[in-house]
Amino acid sequence: LGGSKMMRVAAEAVNETVERERMPRPLILGVTVLTSHTQASLTEVGIEQNLEAEVVTLARLCAASGIDGVVASPQEIVPIRNAVDN
Repeated sequence: LGGSKMMRVAAEAVNETVERERMPRPLILGVTVLTSHTQASLTEVGIEQNLEAEVVTLARLCAASGIDGVVASPQEIVPIRNAVDN
């Protein structure tokens, strides 16, 4: 797991590099919850939120940290789009 500081630093490094190298900026994607996880496996690693709520929380954190989008299960597209402006 990473946090907002890690994501902001990554986004800033990409922005600095593309400016310095005069190259197109790639999209930066974050990962919410791996599709292999279940509610039980999230609980096992200390995450008490339900799976969908955790995905939405992480998607919001990515958006707030300068990440362009997220990789998530197709089943989570609607909740993510409802929660994140973009």
